[in-house]
Amino acid sequence: MATNGLSLTQRGIKPIKGQAAFLPNQPIIHNCVVDTTATTGLVPGDVVTFAATTLTDLTVVKKAETTDTPCGVVVYNAIKSNFVANDRVSIFPVNAFVYLPAGSATLTNGAQVGINADGQVVAATSGNGVVGILWTQPAAVGDLVAVQIVPSVAA
Repeated sequence: MATNGLSLTQRGIKPIKGQAAFLPNQPIIHNCVVDTTATTGLVPGDVVTFAATTLTDLTVVKKAETTDTPCGVVVYNAIKSNFVANDRVSIFPVNAFVYLPAGSATLTNGAQVGINADGQVVAATSGNGVVGILWTQPAAVGDLVAVQIVPSVAA
């Protein structure tokens, strides 16, 4: 039997920051807008929170700080890699699985993770925002890990 060399179970495909992990049919929110007061853009894989700015029938988001409660993660987009104020942006919301860079090599599966100042996932600490739950462990800082988005604030 001839084969085209493509395997649907190919595990050698390299993950990309902000790309869906595990399931191809992830929930995605498409009606988001980057905060109209944003001075820096959002890139795929950025953790976002709700902005104070409001627009009718649209969800306005901004890049989350370590102390913010996240609402999602910017979806990888093969066409556009930077979203500025007033741009439409898609986000992965609660229960989506997404690849994010690790800020520590000692993270373990099942741990709650937040973000550091560089936007990398780190162990959640008291009073800071929680992005979600870690599903794959990094071997080194910067490795992409699968995180299930479960936003909250660490106790």
